[in-house]
Amino acid sequence: MLLPDEFLLPERHNLLSVLRQAGVAHGLRPERYDKAKLFITLINWFGFSRFYSNEEHNPWIQLKSTFLRRLMGGAYPVLIRDMLESAGVIEVDHSYQQGRRSKSYRLSERFAGRRLVMPPMPHGMRERIRQLNAEFERSNPLNEIQQAIRDNIQRFSLDNSVSLYLMGFDGHRFSHREICRCFIEERPSFFKVSNRSGRCFHVLTSMPKQMKRYLRIDNELAVEIDIPSAQPLLAATLYDVRDVEHVVERRHYLSFVASGFYESLRDAARVDWPRDVVKRHCYSTIFFASDWPVGDLWNAFRAQFPILARLIATRIRNHTGSEGGNSGLAIYLQSMESRIVVDTVAAQLYRDGIVFATVHDSIICKASDGEWVLELMSNSVRQALGECVELPWRIEELHV
Repeated sequence: MLLPDEFLLPERHNLLSVLRQAGVAHGLRPERYDKAKLFITLINWFGFSRFYSNEEHNPWIQLKSTFLRRLMGGAYPVLIRDMLESAGVIEVDHSYQQGRRSKSYRLSERFAGRRLVMPPMPHGMRERIRQLNAEFERSNPLNEIQQAIRDNIQRFSLDNSVSLYLMGFDGHRFSHREICRCFIEERPSFFKVSNRSGRCFHVLTSMPKQMKRYLRIDNELAVEIDIPSAQPLLAATLYDVRDVEHVVERRHYLSFVASGFYESLRDAARVDWPRDVVKRHCYSTIFFASDWPVGDLWNAFRAQFPILARLIATRIRNHTGSEGGNSGLAIYLQSMESRIVVDTVAAQLYRDGIVFATVHDSIICKASDGEWVLELMSNSVRQALGECVELPWRIEELHV
């Protein structure tokens, strides 16, 4: 992923004095304090790029030691890490698995949740990062469709009234939205394609849902069309369509999804939770559980769909290695989603000359193209499932 060529630091007046005191204690020369700022910047940068809908402002971020050594040089990453941890600037999860999980970092509560400022980097550091970015782009070339998505984002803008929207936020919530605004209006590079799932990550995938209402494409109104309950829907592909019992339950499951998966499961579990809470729990306790699935939603799911529940649990229990466990199931479902949205729908839109961007399970396009995009999405999902399912498709208007 491309790295920023400006610092991204919490707005706290005594950060520099904290770094100076910690640097003296660890024998770090003042000219090396910029490496500490870079370490903090990486935590904030990757935290921004992995934004989730619940706006977790201080997530744990895994940073590979080989990556840090290449960026900072020699033993500096360990020295800087220990200095920042002892000074109470960052927290460190020292547990790791060789080849699978790196050590994780996040800002301490003392510095998390604040507005971020973007002071310039020293010339040498900035040039080093630009060199690494160029190497990354050469070694990870985009295909024709991915490049089209990246180019299309240059044609997105924000309505002038977004400034009033931004005034309603402070701390990290303001900073996150302000960074999104800068990425749309000033066009810094931020585009990555997951080699594992095929998902495209860019400013729109990190933009809060409410902020998308201010998006415009070539100064025209925009709309968004998403696959209803995409990953629960695509979990139906786990069934063996050669098995009669699987086919019978699969039909029941697809009907359940079509009627509103999260609402239907909430009713079946007899819990009084908002839809967003149900959705988060579905992902954390059913589809992407880190161990054997548990909880009220899982129990209701298993009672309704014992075959699919067994397939999910078996996959989580038996899969090992880099594609194992909940990660393996997540990558499988996200790859299915990307084959539909990027490889099929986006490819056709590119051939048709339509301006669009993908946001994982959705397409953002001009309002005038919405009906055609919806038809393409619907047909592509039907082909992926191998049958027609009456889903609650809709075109969401993105305007205030």
